[in-house]
Amino acid sequence: MESRFSFAKSPLAGRHMLLGLALCCLTVGAQAHPGHVGNSDIVSGFMHPLSGLDHLLAMLAVGAYAALRGGHTRWLAPLLFLGVLLAGSVAGHLQWGLPMVEAGIAASVLVLGLMMIAGRQMPAVPGYALIAGFALCHGFAHGTEASGSAFELYCAGFAISCLMLQTIGFSTVRLLGARHALWARGSGALVAATGLMMLVRVV
Repeated sequence: MESRFSFAKSPLAGRHMLLGLALCCLTVGAQAHPGHVGNSDIVSGFMHPLSGLDHLLAMLAVGAYAALRGGHTRWLAPLLFLGVLLAGSVAGHLQWGLPMVEAGIAASVLVLGLMMIAGRQMPAVPGYALIAGFALCHGFAHGTEASGSAFELYCAGFAISCLMLQTIGFSTVRLLGARHALWARGSGALVAATGLMMLVRVV
């Protein structure tokens, strides 16, 4: 007799797995930078985006926005964010000046949530420019956290974590399907509200 709980015959299996993984990430993120594992190795880099709700929500939102936008250029937003994130981490590690980084990170959560609501209605060029600017702030914050001699491993760790979070955001929206776009935009509203509270606290 076949099992009634076969994953092969359950259309919700993939969604439940992604939801479980996202909840695990949120559990870690709710600690809000509790201190990183290790020094500046790959584990510490991997944990950094997961250790702050601001980083975690921003990266999930970039992936979700890319899925909502769709089209042949849907991967441009996540790749642009990752590339500028790495460049910003180098600037932060070298202690270059970048004003109002924390405010920029908080603003990123607010604006990226609004971009999730807008979806395809968000003009492409301004949207990508905002994503690049926010990635610079997040990367700078990552870079300033690095210490010791394993900066390259640290960067590899948070790059992997960033890709994972963006993939979760992207895949969740794709699995929910177009008929659940309202749900995705509702999630964007929650992200934006969280970002607004963060921004008020920072400024």
